[in-house]
Amino acid sequence: MSTCSIAPDIDHDNPRQPMFFVVSINKLITMSLLTTGVYLFYWFYRNWAIYRAATGERVIPLLRAIIPVLFIYPLLKRIDQGFRQSGREFAWSPLNLALTMWMIVIISLASGAMTPEPIGQLQHDAPLHLRYLIESMLQLGATLWLVCCIQHVINAHEQDPQGRSNSEFTGANKGWMTLGVVIWVLYFSSVATLLLLAYL
Repeated sequence: MSTCSIAPDIDHDNPRQPMFFVVSINKLITMSLLTTGVYLFYWFYRNWAIYRAATGERVIPLLRAIIPVLFIYPLLKRIDQGFRQSGREFAWSPLNLALTMWMIVIISLASGAMTPEPIGQLQHDAPLHLRYLIESMLQLGATLWLVCCIQHVINAHEQDPQGRSNSEFTGANKGWMTLGVVIWVLYFSSVATLLLLAYL
């Protein structure tokens, strides 16, 4: 498990501006799963937006959130630089985490390329939709695991290891989760209906 050296004393009268997005792991997992993964794009956006506000670096957070796989390593390098600039150390590998993200994407693309196309026959297409569902959930789970690993590092960087400053669910959070649950229910229901029609 990653360990961080003892952080310097915090000046509570003049708290420093955060450089990255703090969130508790529990909230990150819940929001990501119940919004069908949409929260992960928001997570990338918030990290870049907060970093730009803290450093003044000319980056475009929305662009980097839309295609996060291209900017995952630059984000991790900046987190690592933040540790070094503050005189702290953290046992982790930005490159290994980035490689893991790229591997997840490559496997997902390869799996999609090898999946047969629907041909309009129910008994042929119904299992394909089940396969799409299972692969989507596996990809979401793998990506979420990776992002949780990164979040542990970010929370340590921001001296809030448990992410307590962003652990509660807001009204907007609950609204997005409700919408996501509806989408999941519709998705599961449609796949189940196709399977029932195909085999009953």
